[in-house]
Amino acid sequence: MAAENKIWIGIGIIALLLGGCRSGQSSDGTPLEGKWECTSTWSAEIDGKPVPCAAKSQGVCEDNVLSLTTVVSIGDAQWAETTMATCHGSEEELYGKRISTQTLPMNDAARKFEKEKLEGKSLADIAPPKYRVRVISRTDNQFTGINQEDRTIHCKRVTRYIPTAWDRKDAHRLCKPMIAAYPNRAAPSCLALHMCANEAILSEGERDQLYAIIKAKPDCQGP
Repeated sequence: MAAENKIWIGIGIIALLLGGCRSGQSSDGTPLEGKWECTSTWSAEIDGKPVPCAAKSQGVCEDNVLSLTTVVSIGDAQWAETTMATCHGSEEELYGKRISTQTLPMNDAARKFEKEKLEGKSLADIAPPKYRVRVISRTDNQFTGINQEDRTIHCKRVTRYIPTAWDRKDAHRLCKPMIAAYPNRAAPSCLALHMCANEAILSEGERDQLYAIIKAKPDCQGP
């Protein structure tokens, strides 16, 4: 059986999508917001033979939560993967913890691989809880890094950040309707929730509900 840490691809491979984090900035100080596409190719030794592997991902990181989709290939086997993880970064390093990972075999080769090489486990089952990537080059529209398995990841910007109604100067007017609609309608970003706590005029009950929404949002600290 192949060593699990040598064949798993997930967030440790495509963690450079952290470029979407507001904390990440390009070499000229421009925030690396928006959607990014990352690719990585390498070879894994399975049953004593080298097998080509690849991962291609698209995702964004907003308010330190990374959301991405990935197509993972190990030889002829392919999986569709969805991941959520916390994301933090500096000029030199990107890191975080996995919140959730789901993988779905896309062909019979992937199902056979899980049965024979992973003892019936999925790729998500062997995903490491943390990741760390060293940035080796970065510009406004592309960057490259190396993860803890010494695999190189190349990323390019697909689209820039698109402002929403929550970016307007009068966005505090949206807070009361948002609180009333939750949880039937998803909460906005952590930044928007903090704006509501600081700027919106709320009743005691609305403020209590707002704090509950903030507490329920992953990696969102109280104001």
